[in-house]
Amino acid sequence: MRNHTLKIKIPYSLHKEGISMKKAIFPILLCICALLCSCGSPTINTTSGRTTDASMTTQSDTGSDTPTGTTGTMQTTDSAAGTASATTSDTAVSTTLRPVYARLDFGTKSRAADNHLTSHESIIERLTYDKEAISVEFTEDSMIITANKDGTFKAAGEKAALSDSQWFIRDSDTCYYPVNTFAIMFDDLPDYDFEGELVSGYGTWSGYPHSYDNVGVDGKWGGGHQYMKIRIKNPGDNNKIAMAFNNASAYASTQFCVMGIREHQPEYRTYIYDITYAATYPSGKGVMLPGIAPGNNWTWKQNYEVTGLRFHLLGSTCSYANAYLNNKFEENESAADYDAFKEYFSRLDSRALIKKDARVEIDYIIFGGTPEQLNSYKSYIEASETSSAK
Repeated sequence: MRNHTLKIKIPYSLHKEGISMKKAIFPILLCICALLCSCGSPTINTTSGRTTDASMTTQSDTGSDTPTGTTGTMQTTDSAAGTASATTSDTAVSTTLRPVYARLDFGTKSRAADNHLTSHESIIERLTYDKEAISVEFTEDSMIITANKDGTFKAAGEKAALSDSQWFIRDSDTCYYPVNTFAIMFDDLPDYDFEGELVSGYGTWSGYPHSYDNVGVDGKWGGGHQYMKIRIKNPGDNNKIAMAFNNASAYASTQFCVMGIREHQPEYRTYIYDITYAATYPSGKGVMLPGIAPGNNWTWKQNYEVTGLRFHLLGSTCSYANAYLNNKFEENESAADYDAFKEYFSRLDSRALIKKDARVEIDYIIFGGTPEQLNSYKSYIEASETSSAK
């Protein structure tokens, strides 16, 4: 039998973003699988990364209590810090959750500021954004982001060209702006005037909830901020948000999360996301199937400080999705080298839904080791609404 070798050329611009040969091959393999299977492509839940339906993960339906193994029990407190203990038949393993990271509780008079977990001045000092694309304002307990223009624009002619933009859908007149145009960015996140840091990795047992292998095993406690909680008003059409994180020396293609969100929600809704799930598919590691461990910089960099965050809250994207739009080719490159990333663009990029004057209002974006720990944190307006509802 003759052996056939598949040769794939990695676009130079993606080399610069840290995309490896293994990751670049994935879109081609995805296409091959689609040809071999007549059942069609699975629906991606961008909240979790699993091949389930596209329902959103919200505070009310997030996860179960963290387990300790077949013979153990665990209890977590409702405090911001939280402690946990696991007991197996042979050993007792004491574990501790990191405190909730509430540096991004927005507003001029937020709960986090009053508890010396952040300050409005610190947030303003670290926040950067494109003022031509978006405007940002604050209330006493929230941040409001408004789009100053649409997320896409039309080319001057019938088909887009480099004279219009480097980023456009080929053979169309639809152009895109650079990837971070509509993002709010905190590239210098640490502020050592406040205790605590944002740490990547698993929140409890290494690999959980994707695997139970390390549950209750001494030395396998992660202790990172595995989960993100956002409380947001999203009255517009957009149905996905994204977060890029820097826990290395720069932002790379394996440092993006894309997450589902409900559109047409003028009142606050709360979402909790497992970052280890949400960063896997956008990182080129494929669809999360049972028994498959996540692969991205949040899991690879256990207990590394996260020094930068970029949020795409008006419309989502990621490195692989944006790569599909690139039309500035290096020597020996062509459009075909970037067409391989169409699947990511179709699934993960919602910037076309950004319309002028679209807005979102964010109460907070916080991080914790478990959903239960994050559920214990309430902003002032959230606590007030809860009391009023009783």
